[in-house]
Amino acid sequence: EGVKASTQPSPKDTQMPSDVGPERVAAAESFVHDSKQSFRPGEFVEYYSTTAKRWIPARVVKVNPRGTYKLDCKPDVTPEKIRRPQARAQGAVADGQSGARTEYAIGERVEYFSATTKGWIPAKVVAHTPVGTYDLDCKPDVAPDKIRKSGFGSAARRGGGGSSSSGGGSRRRTATDAYVADACPTPSPVLDEPMQLIQVTRGAGGRGWFYEVCEEAAQILEQQGVRKISVVSVCGPYRTGKSFLLNLLLQRMQNGQPLAQVGHSTNACTQGVWLWGSLADEEADEARRRNDGPLVAFMDCEGFGSPDGDRARDAQMMTLCALLSSVLVLNTKGALSESLFSTLALTCRFAEHVDDASTEGSRPSLLWLLRDFAFELLSASGQPISPDEYLEQALGSVPTVGHDAERDRNAHEVRQSLLRFFRQRSCHTLVQPAADDADLQALEDLQYDNLRGDFRTGFEAMQASLMLACRASPKCVGGQPLSCMAYVALVRQLVASLNGGRLISLRGAWASVQHTTCGELADRLRKDVCLRLRAFVSGDDLPEGHKLPMAEEALREVFERERQGLKARWEEQAVGDEGVKREYWDELEASVAREEAGVRMQNARAGDRELKALLDRWHEWLQGDGDADVAG
Repeated sequence: EGVKASTQPSPKDTQMPSDVGPERVAAAESFVHDSKQSFRPGEFVEYYSTTAKRWIPARVVKVNPRGTYKLDCKPDVTPEKIRRPQARAQGAVADGQSGARTEYAIGERVEYFSATTKGWIPAKVVAHTPVGTYDLDCKPDVAPDKIRKSGFGSAARRGGGGSSSSGGGSRRRTATDAYVADACPTPSPVLDEPMQLIQVTRGAGGRGWFYEVCEEAAQILEQQGVRKISVVSVCGPYRTGKSFLLNLLLQRMQNGQPLAQVGHSTNACTQGVWLWGSLADEEADEARRRNDGPLVAFMDCEGFGSPDGDRARDAQMMTLCALLSSVLVLNTKGALSESLFSTLALTCRFAEHVDDASTEGSRPSLLWLLRDFAFELLSASGQPISPDEYLEQALGSVPTVGHDAERDRNAHEVRQSLLRFFRQRSCHTLVQPAADDADLQALEDLQYDNLRGDFRTGFEAMQASLMLACRASPKCVGGQPLSCMAYVALVRQLVASLNGGRLISLRGAWASVQHTTCGELADRLRKDVCLRLRAFVSGDDLPEGHKLPMAEEALREVFERERQGLKARWEEQAVGDEGVKREYWDELEASVAREEAGVRMQNARAGDRELKALLDRWHEWLQGDGDADVAG
């Protein structure tokens, strides 16, 4: 009979390193000495890495013919180095208290420490994994020591007015920073108070206006990552109740929260565009968790026509808000009169600032909200008509020749401008929110249920229509839906165009955003991969425990996993049309291929050196054995 090799490991093979805890040794020994242990392809297991000196998560790919296992991290592993996942002690809360332990329940709100952003970000526990880690809604397989209870750290950012890009010692956040951030959307920004997104100040020498993106509000949006965005901008004459409307849209009054306020419209510090946050409801939260619904953000453009305002600035701001919106809510009081159209003519001058051809596939819809409306809607023949029909009738009418020819001409021009720019239009009417004059002067002191029933009914119908439109149609440029990060990049480009006195080309701005962000992302990913592979060549281990030299097939699998991870990061973070993304991806892939060729060359050389060393030792052994024989 032939001699059958023992499959049982030797004591030396089963001895664990001294720095492995006794509970680990006991668990390992129970698996090592269980000769009946077998693992199925696809099964999640733990593999003992002699390099890392610990058990690491792995997955069985297949059973090799000689009884070893091919894992997703190593191709030829003996059974004694594999075990089924062990229950881990729950991770320590990152509060600096030594030994403090906690367990996080599924559905619990927590905070996750992002190595990329170097800070804690909000998250939600989705599942417990078999290896003792947690799947969060923003990242799978997170170690417990990177999670802490929600609210442990400092309070979330609150509103601020100015830009943080000047003064102080903080570095301005660049497009590269934004696009290499963790690509997981954080909870929708529900702000305690509005935050200024675009600040407007007088230009040098008091000539013109200078626009600046406020970094704190921009970062709030950038933290939403690749989530699509839908933007509601509320514009209109000053002192028409825009702030009250935004408080209602954000459910502040309905929830009994204090009403937020930007400030008096004649105060220069409030000029610009303000981010009011997003609606916090179960539907929005569920859409965020599934990552299949856009963030619905609300923005307020300071009211135009104030006594100390500037008509040119008002027109620029109206144009900018329109270009940045999914839905533009035009908030006015009373009926659609010739006087109102004449007033709007000074502001709705899109043709003066926009390259009209560049906005195709990018234009927002118009929702005209008529506040304090107390008229019966009738056609010319006296038949009842809908608010939408009333709007179309008003936009299509030709003003009669009166004593003020210039006003009539302006009213006609603004009608044509609105018809050309807004292809989708709707209209809603609201009665006064309260019947008593004293209540009208103190609306912030009323409860929602104390508002007029007709007002609440009309508002809720308008809100439902608005939210349906926003969730169905994220902000697009040229038919391409924008992520929150891409949206902020577009804001920066449009602001630069305004400051340069150029005609705004939305198509040109979008092209610049695509090439800039894809180029910066490709450079960053290229650097990351090159550093990782070069460290591998210099002798460092990969996380899976691989080290040169190694079998060519195993090295190919390492490269394949690296490519898959690289492709996933690219798909998550790249912005732009498929042709643009393909151009930069091909360049990135080619540079990675050159690095891989260098690793293959070094692997071959390392193999040759190791083989030579083995042959030298074998030769020395032979020489030593021969000398002993001769001496005997």
